[in-house]
Amino acid sequence: MTDFLIIGQGLAGTLLTDSLIKQNKSVKVIDAIQYNHPFPKTNNFTIINQPQHPFNAATYSSTGIINPITGRRFVKSWLLEDLLPVAINTYQNFEVQLSQYFIKHIKIFRTIPDQKAANDVALRINDTDYQPYFETENKIEPDANIFNITKQGLTIKNALLINVSFLVRCFREYLIKKNCFVNEDVPINEIRLNDDHTFTLNNKHYKQLIFCEGYRISQNPFFKNIPLTINNGQIIIIKAEQINIDYLFKSGVFIIPLGDHLFKIATTWDWDLKQPQTTEAAITYFKKQLDSLLKVPYEIVAHQAAIRPTVKDRRPLLGQHPIYKNMFVFNGLGAKGASLGPYFTKQLLGYILKNKPLLKEVDLNRFYKT
Repeated sequence: MTDFLIIGQGLAGTLLTDSLIKQNKSVKVIDAIQYNHPFPKTNNFTIINQPQHPFNAATYSSTGIINPITGRRFVKSWLLEDLLPVAINTYQNFEVQLSQYFIKHIKIFRTIPDQKAANDVALRINDTDYQPYFETENKIEPDANIFNITKQGLTIKNALLINVSFLVRCFREYLIKKNCFVNEDVPINEIRLNDDHTFTLNNKHYKQLIFCEGYRISQNPFFKNIPLTINNGQIIIIKAEQINIDYLFKSGVFIIPLGDHLFKIATTWDWDLKQPQTTEAAITYFKKQLDSLLKVPYEIVAHQAAIRPTVKDRRPLLGQHPIYKNMFVFNGLGAKGASLGPYFTKQLLGYILKNKPLLKEVDLNRFYKT
């Protein structure tokens, strides 16, 4: 009997599966991915123009940014000092394990929208708790011949850029070689709950089950009452021969360097679209933003849509099913999944394997009456 069945191999499923294998647990992962092109062997992005492409899960359009200073008031990310060392250690270990590069230490140039925000920044810069994250000496100065800067800016340091989609794809190949991956749609209605609290699927038996389905959890009959909001996010890739930056640029949209004068532009979110769909409205928005920011020509070479689940309180969602005690969920990592994922993988497995408590802010039980 296999110890764990993991349903879904996005970032959450990847992190959980890797940790379980390293703790000598037997694992089977099920996810449906159909490759319509050769598997990329380089640290590169995948151009996706088809709205129904299987890579339209949130993992594959993730920016992968771990930004220590966020929000309109320029505050430290939630649990930053706890999350950051775990994330760095996790992704560095993946690099060694899979012989690839997934992590880049990077700075962020961010414009300051108004005087209120400028006042907040001034307070933060003088706060010793914030000094590791505000660059006051080697500040980024965007080229005025490239960028149209009309507002004040600041430089954020000790940010990270994680190539999430490449990591997930590389780890899938690793699982395939270990005979731990099944490439098929998950027939959840065929999962049988046994009297001894184990599970059976396709005549195979599993001790415990963890759902890491992303937005598909909204259709899961075992978790009908989770208050998820589903939204459609879109990004584009541009080619701009005259831009050559090694930092992230944030002013309305993120401009993320990919190499070879290619840049990911992120992100729009549409709360009315419940399926991955590229729209002309998003293209119009991106063009308006870029035309106001850039003084040089660019070409849109890719457009991608993805569905992301968001929990109403904007905290991750993990824990034990209220009735089926060997059934768990790991979801709701959202836009900050690259930073939240490693830390809360440890949290969830500490809960499952060692009966350690979960943070109340992320525990699934916060949505169930006791």
